[in-house]
Amino acid sequence: MKKTNQEPLAGPSRETGVCSSDDESIDDEEKCCVCNLFTPQEVSGATSLIFPKWAQCNGVRNGRPCLHWTHLSYCTNVRVVRRQEKFFCQHCIEE
Repeated sequence: MKKTNQEPLAGPSRETGVCSSDDESIDDEEKCCVCNLFTPQEVSGATSLIFPKWAQCNGVRNGRPCLHWTHLSYCTNVRVVRRQEKFFCQHCIEE
């Protein structure tokens, strides 16, 4: 009797509903501090794959690092934050 190595064939995933866009099940720390969403409204109805850019705030509020996250281009006028460049969320700019 001869043994053969059978590799699994590529095919569609059998699990459905693995990817969820339900922003209510996502922790507040992982949401944008401006729109309070994980996925911006402009992207949520898109028919193509879009990866929104994020930036984390470098500000200090009440003696602690702010660390809020913000969608770039969608929730602020800033389009790009380069390495070693400071970014401040709307909460830290207003203070």
